[in-house]
Amino acid sequence: MCIRDRFVALLLVLAVAAASVANFYMLRKELLVETGERLKEDASVFAGDLGKWLEVRTAEVEMLANMPFVIENNRDRVIPYLAAEIKRKPGYLRFFVVATNGDAYYSNGSTSNLKDRDYVQKVLTTGKPIVADPVLSRVDNKAVIVIAAPIFRNGKVDGVMGSTITIDDLSNLVSKIKQGNTGYSYIVQ
Repeated sequence: MCIRDRFVALLLVLAVAAASVANFYMLRKELLVETGERLKEDASVFAGDLGKWLEVRTAEVEMLANMPFVIENNRDRVIPYLAAEIKRKPGYLRFFVVATNGDAYYSNGSTSNLKDRDYVQKVLTTGKPIVADPVLSRVDNKAVIVIAAPIFRNGKVDGVMGSTITIDDLSNLVSKIKQGNTGYSYIVQ
């Protein structure tokens, strides 16, 4: 082979190598962009699913707040009923009822005062249900999220029905969301 043929062969090899490298980086960039967009879409879907899950829990708490014996504040009927609901609906740690002065009683029969809890004040003042930021439970000393709804008596907000879900239970729910073989999910506020 003559020098000119070798030179042409070398140029062809270099041209093919340059094109291959350029294609690799273009495809890599496209793949990263597409993967990023897909992850955003998946996160949005998963967040929507979690939002729907919380909406269902909120509706359940609102339903409990509208039970006649809860409205009547018949504690002797409320505690056993709520204790049975905990067994029937295993996602909850505890249900509780709070009076306007903050005195609370729980489905396990324990009591405390929750007047200083932000979610209690918000429900009492707005008359709307709330999914509160995580707090440390005074009854169980566990990190929980609280779902609370107003109790209406004689047309006005006169108490709060609440439920607690442990952060561990919520984390377990979220941990089941996988992305690919090695991806994982977590919640930020």
